[in-house]
Formats: sequence, C-alpha cells, structure tokens
Amino acid sequence: MQLVSALLTAIAIGQASALHRDQAGQMEWLKSLVGIPSHVHFTRSHSSARLALGSVGTANTVSVLHAKNGDIVWRQRFPDNEALLHVNGEFASDGGNAQMYFKLIRFVLLTLSPVLSISFHASNTVNIRTWLSDTGFILDDFAIPMPLDCVSLESRKECAEQTNSIRISKTEAVILLPGGHIVRVDLARKNLLWSSNIGTDSAFYKISITENVVRIVGRNLKSDNLIVESVGLGDGVRVSSGNTPSLDFDDAADCFALSHADKSKSSPVVCNVIDAAESAVAVFFNEKLTWVQAKPFLGANIDNKSLQALALHDNVFILTNGQSASIVRVAVENGAPQLSLVHAFTNIKKSENAVFTAPAGEKRAALIARFSHGKSAGRLEVFDLSTNKVVKPWNVHMDAVMKNNVPTVRVLGITQDGSMALYSQKSTESGTAEMEVKWVRDESLAHVVDTAFVDLPDKNLFSLENDELDEPLKDSEKLDPLSRYIRRVATHLSHAQAALPSLPNAIINRVVQGLKPIKSFNLTEQQQEISLFTDRLGFRKLLILATASGKVHALETEFGRTVWTRYLAKPVALKSLRVLREGAVKFPPVLGLFGEEKNEKKVYSQNLFVRRMNAITGADFVSESLPEATTKWDSYDGDHLIALPVREEKDHLTVYAVVDGKANINLLPSTPESKRAFESIMSTFHFYRLYRGKDTVTGYSCVHDVSRGNYLARKMWTLTVPEGEVIADFAERDRSEPISSVGKVLGNRSVLYKFLNPNLLAMATIRQESETSSSVFLYLVDTVTGSILHRTVYNGAGNAFKGLDSIFLVQVDNSVILSFYNHGPAASDAAETVAEAGEFGGAEGAAKKRRGSKKDSAAKAGQTVPNVKGYEIVVLEVYEMPKPDLRIESDVYSSFNMKKPSVLSQSYIFPMQLTAMGATRTGAGIASREILFGLASSQLYGVNKRLLDPRRPIGAGTAEDREEGLFPYRPVLDFNPFEVASHVLEVAGISKIVSAPTLLESTSIVAAYGLDLFVVRRAPSKTFDVLSEDFGYMWLIGTLAALLVGIQVAKHYAERKRVRDQWK
Repeated sequence: MQLVSALLTAIAIGQASALHRDQAGQMEWLKSLVGIPSHVHFTRSHSSARLALGSVGTANTVSVLHAKNGDIVWRQRFPDNEALLHVNGEFASDGGNAQMYFKLIRFVLLTLSPVLSISFHASNTVNIRTWLSDTGFILDDFAIPMPLDCVSLESRKECAEQTNSIRISKTEAVILLPGGHIVRVDLARKNLLWSSNIGTDSAFYKISITENVVRIVGRNLKSDNLIVESVGLGDGVRVSSGNTPSLDFDDAADCFALSHADKSKSSPVVCNVIDAAESAVAVFFNEKLTWVQAKPFLGANIDNKSLQALALHDNVFILTNGQSASIVRVAVENGAPQLSLVHAFTNIKKSENAVFTAPAGEKRAALIARFSHGKSAGRLEVFDLSTNKVVKPWNVHMDAVMKNNVPTVRVLGITQDGSMALYSQKSTESGTAEMEVKWVRDESLAHVVDTAFVDLPDKNLFSLENDELDEPLKDSEKLDPLSRYIRRVATHLSHAQAALPSLPNAIINRVVQGLKPIKSFNLTEQQQEISLFTDRLGFRKLLILATASGKVHALETEFGRTVWTRYLAKPVALKSLRVLREGAVKFPPVLGLFGEEKNEKKVYSQNLFVRRMNAITGADFVSESLPEATTKWDSYDGDHLIALPVREEKDHLTVYAVVDGKANINLLPSTPESKRAFESIMSTFHFYRLYRGKDTVTGYSCVHDVSRGNYLARKMWTLTVPEGEVIADFAERDRSEPISSVGKVLGNRSVLYKFLNPNLLAMATIRQESETSSSVFLYLVDTVTGSILHRTVYNGAGNAFKGLDSIFLVQVDNSVILSFYNHGPAASDAAETVAEAGEFGGAEGAAKKRRGSKKDSAAKAGQTVPNVKGYEIVVLEVYEMPKPDLRIESDVYSSFNMKKPSVLSQSYIFPMQLTAMGATRTGAGIASREILFGLASSQLYGVNKRLLDPRRPIGAGTAEDREEGLFPYRPVLDFNPFEVASHVLEVAGISKIVSAPTLLESTSIVAAYGLDLFVVRRAPSKTFDVLSEDFGYMWLIGTLAALLVGIQVAKHYAERKRVRDQWK
C-alpha cells in the first residue's frame, strides 16, 4: 500500500513542476562565485596559467581560476563548521609568493603547482590539505588535534590573520596557528614533526626563517608591546624572546621581520607605525625602537596618511607614500640596524595609483615590480635586485619569474568593493609596455547581507512629469473628472487603433513560436537593452542586493543583467535593506540602506545610518521634506527596524521605527507628517526583541514623552525560556502576504477555520542535554501579551554537528515548518532521561513515565512518529478550534482575550542535509505553496505544501480524505529529482531563500543566495493561468478556419435553398 501511495504521490506532485529539457536556461540564471579573495597565488599546469584563491569568512572557499579569462576551474566550499584559515601555493614547486596591500588594490605575483589549505574544524582539529590545481583532487589530507575558537564568523577573520605558513622543503612546512601555536609538518608522510606553544597571552601574525631559527612577530595582548619570539627550526624549542617598548599601533599584522647576515638571535622588525611629527616609520631591534626618517628616501613632500613600509625580499623593504617610493636595505652593524637606499622609483604621475610588490623564493630572481595605473591604462616597471638595474618595461611579460633573463610579470588587482581584475602587458607602437585589463570578476555578490525585490513601474502609468495619460500635470489637473474620463477612453481607443496593423504579425509569430521548441536565451546587454519597465506577466523585477563590502547591486530578474551598482566609498557595514516606497504613479520606488559606519581606526561604531536611494537609478533620494539622503543616529542597539502600517503624506514613504540602545523610538522619516501618522496607531503599536543564542524574549509598547517630544519603549512582558535553552531560530508571518481563505474546506464540506493571529511568533530553542544528545523546543508565542500558545519538545533533536546550524523555521499562512537533525532513538532516550530524571525520581522512574506518556500520546494522535537518524521536517498547522465549523466567538480581535488554538502536527524524515529553508509567495495566495530547501549538495529543492500536510491519514484514508485530496502518510519524504529547482546547476553555499509574486498567480520568483546567486521561476501548481507551451495552436487555428469555411459553405447552400424554395 505504501508503494502504491508513493507512486500516486509522484504522479500527482512530482510532475507538477518538472523541467523540460528545452526549458533549461529560460526560467533561471546563476552567478557562480568564489568570494572576495584573502589569499591569491598564481599557478601553472600542463595546460594553462591559473590562479589559486582562498576566501575566508562567509565564502569559506578555496578555488582555482583560469588566468586567461577568469572562469572557475574548480572550487571547494568548506562546511559551516569548518573555517578556512590560510591558503599557500609554494609547495612541491620552486616558486615563492609575494603579497602587497595598498589602499584599494591588492596585487600578487606568484608561481606554484599544488595548493595548500589550512582549516579548523569544530571537532577541535586543524586540517591540512594539498589540492591538485588542475582538478581539485586532494593529494594529502591529515588533521592535528588542537582546541581553538575559530568556527564562528566573528572569530574567523582574526584566526586567519594569525595563521601563516612557510615552505622549508618540497614537502615540509612551518605553520603558525592561532593561540600562539607553531608546528612543523611533513605533508608527504602526514607527520607532525614538532609542535610548540609560544604564548597564550599574545597574538602572532608573521613568521620568517633565518639561520635555522624561526622568528615569529606578534603583540602582547595585555601590554600592547610588540613581541618577537624565536624557536629552533629543527626541534621547535624556544631560543629567545624580546619585548619592545609599548607603542600605539593598530595591527601587529602590519609588522614584518627582516633577515640579515648577522647570526645574532634577533632580527630587525619594521612596523607601519607613523610618527607624524617626524614623518618616520618604526624599526625595532634588540628591544629598542628606532625611527626611520622618510625624507632621505622619499624627498621633502610626504603625506603621512599614505606613508607605508612594505615587506619585499630578504633584508629589503619598500618605503612609499603612494606617489614616490624607494627600496631600502637593512644591515646590522655594531648591534644596530643601518639603512641604505637601493633604488628610488620616480616619474609617478599624481593621477595614478602606484603599487609595489615582489616575488621571492629559492630559485626565483629578486625582482621588484612597480605597477601604476590611471583611468585607461597602466605601466609596469621592474627593478632587478641582483644587478641593481631597472629592466626596460618593453621586456616585461606576463609572469613572475626570470625566463631567459627576461622577467615575465602578471598582476591581479582586488579593489575594496569586492571586484578583482587581471592586468596583462600590452605593447604600444612607441615601444613602451602598458597594462590592460584581461578580465574582471565582481565577487562582492558572494557576501550578500540582505536582499529586496522591487516591482518595476508600468510603462503606461509611470512618469514624474506626466500623468497616466502621458499628459503634462499642469494641464490635466485643470480638467474636471468627466473630461478626464472621456480623454482616457479616447486614449485607450487610439492605442488599440495603433496596435491593429501589427496584430496579424503578432499572431503569426506567436503561432510559429508555439510550433518550435524554445531555445535557451543567450542575450548580452548589447543584444537587448535592459528595460526599466515591467513586462505584462510581471517576471521582470529588480533584485536589490546589499553586500558586506558596502556595494549595492540592482539586477533585473529576467536574465540577471546588472542595471546599476553603487559603492558607498566611506567604509560601512551594511546591516539590512528595506523598500521605503513601492513604485507608483509619479513616484519611483525608494530603498533604505541601514548600516553602521567605521571610525578612523576601522572599527565599526554603534552609530546607525540610513541612506535613501532611488531604486530605478541608484541615485540618492532627496525631496523637499527630506533634503538630505542620509539620516544618522548616535546610539543604536541591535537590528530592530520595524515597518509601521502608515505612510508619510508628502513623499509616501513607509514610516519605520528605529529602536536605539536607550529605549528611544526614532521615526524614519522624522517629519511632522510621520509623527502624526504614528501617533494615530501608537496605542496599538507593540514590538518585541530577541537574539539568537540568548534565552529571553521581551515585549514592548510605546509611550509619548510630551515634555521631551520623543517616543519611549515601555517594557510590557519578558519571556525567559527554561535554564539551558537558547534561541536557535525564529520566524513570523509576513503581514503583507495576502490570505486567500480563512478556512480549509474538508472532504465532507465542513470548514476548519485557520488561526491567523498576526502577532504569532514561532521560536525554536535548543538545549544540550549531554555531549551526545540535545533537545529542540518549539514555542508559539503571542508577541503582544507574551503568552505561550503552544510548546512542544523533540528529544534527541538538534544540530547535525557541532558548529553546523541545522535548525530552520518558516511560518506561512497558518503553518509552521521546522527542520532539525534527529540523532536517533538512543539520543532521544538519553535526552528524555536527563530532562525527566529530576522530576520523576531518577532515571528508572523517568523511563517508566516516558514509556507511559509515549503510549498515551500515540493512542491520542493515532499515528507514529519517525525516530531515526537523519534530518527531520516537522509541520504544524494552527486552527481556531479542533472541530470543524467552530470559531472563536468574538466581534473584535484582541490578543488579550485570545484562546489557545488547536495545533495539528506531523513529522517527516528527509534524506538530504539542509542549509536553508524558504517558501514561495504569490500575489493572491491562491496557488499551492512550495517549501524550498537549500541542500548541502549545492542544490535548490522544492516540496509541495500538499505533501507537508499534518492531516495526511495513516493508511488508505477515507472517501472524504480522497475527496479533499489528502495523500496517505509516509514517514519519509523521498528525494524526487524532478523537484530540484536548480536541475543540473551547482548553487553552492545556499544560506537564504527569498521569493516574490508575479502578475501570474501560479508563478513566483525565487532567489537563493549564499556563495552563489541563483534566481528561478517556480509554479508548484503548474501554470494554470497561461496556456502551456505545447498547446495546439495549429489545431485551434485549423478548427477556427474549418468552422469559418463550414459556416460560409452552409450559408451558401442555405441561401441557395431559400432561393429555390421561393421559385417553387
């Protein structure tokens, strides 16, 4: 019977949204990304030159690109519970690396073959892997047990800064790890040769090797002193340590140790610490501070803000202020560092940005390259340290090694907004070598923080100067309503008359297109201009994406083309993106970008700002009542931005309430009209606060402080979950979504009325019962009163692994969908025992009570609940009453006299690992919902809501169940390949799924993003409101033509018969 029900389910549901072969590429588009690189290396293979990239943080990816065109060769994204810390490419090759950071651009010159990656897993192991750059196959992989705190996103960047590696042979390396750990490993034999901990109260950033001594540069976390530790290369035993005088500097990662011929146990350390009065940089040696004057090397005109020291090769470094630079050599004489000028770069134009870098390695030439670029082209100059001569630029090629005594150089630039470009040499007629851009990739889209769909205006209804009849406003405002109506009808008739000549061709083209299979669209911006108006089906919208780099993108949803981009040049941390105004007649849509600004030390403050932008053009939005595009608040706590059900009168902007850290409620926009609108609803305004990882939910109302003229938040209630529980996820229903029906019609024509409380909050908490078991609790809370309307526990449930989020919540209509990882019967029993032991007199009493409660609950529910290892999906539906045709008797809805609802629930086992969850959305809420899942297998998968119905009967079901369309219950949701929304495409790292309705009730636009960005149209109920692509147009036209011919023939014979009858 289960097999039959499975087949029926597959037939009824599985084919509903299956994708035909010729539809691939028509309804979706994908942007494959690798993330903003934090580590970059050039590599060679037998086929072509390539780039190996590592992106720490949210991207968490190691990848290889084609150097020729920037296409992805392969990439590997680490799971969320494993943090990528470092990528190096010196192993199994004769090359080295060089990296240089300067303002907005990072350049790297490097040669390598395999790629080394260092990552930290939540199981307290450091994983060291080598990857084959051609294919991405793992050559070596071994783990070192080491307890660190590097899994959370907040700690990944700091851990990556404290991770470094140096190759000492083809297969051995010395690796610096966070927490002051330094190890020497043999990659070929997978051996840990030695391990040393050089200090837990210091943060170390750089390592260097001279004279069989490993030197580590860092800073003391207590005293802020710069510290240099030395350990033996052979055994890892500490040789010496030195502390410098305390000095105010931002980051010890900007310090580097130089090598020298002296065999003393100390090395000079150069830091980017600027003495503004003397225009000098700091050099530490033997625990003493020396200031290096910049004037002898750079001249008199020095900009202290641009003064910088850059590590290059062995005992030389570059001193630069952006417009001029010099190579400086450090030698130790009489126990003190002595500096001398090697070479000065000159002729740098003020309009150019200059960057200096150098490759280094055992068999590499000591070359130093200066790359400068202007608006259109760039120049490259190379200095050879071995001969102390400048190599002529026209002899420079695209590489980083000496080949036949000719240096070949390539340059990769990474800008602060998240874009990267590969520069290559271009010879000119004059014989000089200029750099041209070979390709550009914008990787900021791999770090999206928030998104919003914006409806494009109707071409016939949108104008800032004219009205809906395309007439000047000053003329149309003088007309009376009757005249305007007559002119509108006349306009419509003229449009219809103008369309008549092209109507036959349009019908013929439509018929021809219906006969031919539609091929994939492959349009470029040159082939088809981007239209900033909506299409007749509403498929064309704007998808606005705010990124962590401070860049905002506007993409059209039809083909994924870029409409505009906007980079907020001032360093900011964008938090959220809101639509302040939808597009309407005479009013363009307006966006609000909320974020925090950086101070001078590049630390994000608690000052909130909002930037208003025109969603169509990306320009700042200003008006008569809002002359400034940016609004700022001095104090801000959290991300509590609450959209109010009122609009500002003049600009028609949605009013937002911004709650700061002092419990003040600020209005946006803060105009007299906004305040009057807010005060009209202030008596019914309630909001709440909660944070993931905390144990408290707090509800507030609003009071008006008339004396000060501001609004204050007043605490109304506090809900604290039991000890040990923390909030894992929460969800509320989007109040803007339409409700098509207040009840569900059953098979016997009775009605179960939905519980549609707009203040309902679904909240999932997790409690760790032991090292191997945990429990998940689901709460339904009224956010006005703080009442718990429903609470249930799932013993043995939790996250699949430590550090890997597996608990997700979605609330749509009257349904709540929860997913988690079920650790199986053993973990469930252990969790129940721990939870009940105290209440029922020990473990034995708890077990007896548990067995009895299970039997009672099973008898009451009349169903079984799966309890096996795997991902589990629980669906709840909330109704007003447990029996049909009964409702809560009240003329006025109020949370203060609300009764507890009736909750139906059912659980399903899902065979795939989940990374995100979402749901489709339609214009009227009539079409069936589809619950969408992001999978760890880099797929987007959809499950029809009809399969996630808690009323599915166990067994064959009754005639009423079949009349209602309920499928028999099966505890496992089988993986159906037809329901893979991304079909054969790889959508890596899905972390968020959002959707928007179209003008077709059957179709939704879905965007899934994380590392990649994927947009697709979904129709879970099939496109019932449009004709299918295989519709028989020729049969229809042939039938109509036959009817017309038949009518004419019949008319002819009828007329002939009538004439004959009259002659009789």
